[in-house]
Amino acid sequence: MAPHKRMFKTASSSASSSSRQAKLPKMFKKAPETLEPFVQVLDPDHVYITHIDSHPIEYKKKIFFFSAGLNILIVLLFALRMRSVAPFYWDMIRAALNSAPADMFNPKNANWESILWEGLKRAVTMSIDLGLCIFVWPWPVEFCMGSKHGNPVNWRFLTGFRKQEVSVRRSQDWDKSLGPIFEKPDILNNFMIVVRAAIAPSWINRKTAYLMINGEWSLDWDLMMVATAMVDQKDVTMDEFDRVVLMHHKDFGWLVAVLEKDQGETSVLHKRQVLAFKDALTALNKENLFYRWVEIVQYEATSPGGFTADKQEAAAKKIRDMFKEHGIEFDQLWKDSTSAVTGAS
Repeated sequence: MAPHKRMFKTASSSASSSSRQAKLPKMFKKAPETLEPFVQVLDPDHVYITHIDSHPIEYKKKIFFFSAGLNILIVLLFALRMRSVAPFYWDMIRAALNSAPADMFNPKNANWESILWEGLKRAVTMSIDLGLCIFVWPWPVEFCMGSKHGNPVNWRFLTGFRKQEVSVRRSQDWDKSLGPIFEKPDILNNFMIVVRAAIAPSWINRKTAYLMINGEWSLDWDLMMVATAMVDQKDVTMDEFDRVVLMHHKDFGWLVAVLEKDQGETSVLHKRQVLAFKDALTALNKENLFYRWVEIVQYEATSPGGFTADKQEAAAKKIRDMFKEHGIEFDQLWKDSTSAVTGAS
């Protein structure tokens, strides 16, 4: 059974005439033709990240079956709750139909204190049940029967557990507030920081796909099945989905973010600068500051809400203050330690 495809009107197949005059945005290139069948079913209003989940099969099984067990427990608790409160709601329905049971509370024969107490009990009961229905009940429903973007049960049933699996993350609705992001370089730069954090090797190696669901990204189970089917049918290699960021441009269609040049000059230069900075701190017997610096940056970059401009400024101040406590001017040390590397490049 193949997953249903959600077709969206995109410009990936034929760019508009204005694209001939427009310039391809920096840090982006057109999506490769091999991914054309995949991008055709993407929603242009969202950003997508794909990567290869290579965590052990046993670990993936533990995560899935723990989630399945938790949702089964929720269903059982709901059944018990419904069994216990069903008489309460049935009596209220009967009372509304003027056929209330004889032992039901009758406000006509009660004082105000009893009436208020009974009203409070009913309000609390109904509030609890309403909250459970709105916030908790959707979990098992989406886990087993979610249809908008698929569900993990259907995905596992069709693809099973594999050593290498294609993970597809879809940006949450917060991305819509960014507007025409390609026309706002400052917002685009901050957004790319969020994206880099989402595909950082340290993050991907630490968590399996199911644990990456947060306020910024959701898993698109349907697209994961589409990608897996493409790999199984040898329409595309698994590596084509390794750490790919897809964004839609009104003129160029689907673009792939060039986050780093693999083994390229930018990546090598950055690594050299970081290593030179670490060596400088080691020479000062302050190597622990280097790891604290890395820890602060990674924490802020992966925190809820993204690595916004305010967070960047706050993190920079925190780092400078931390270094100053140890008698080191961060900016000056960075400049001194990396100048030779930058000049050599």
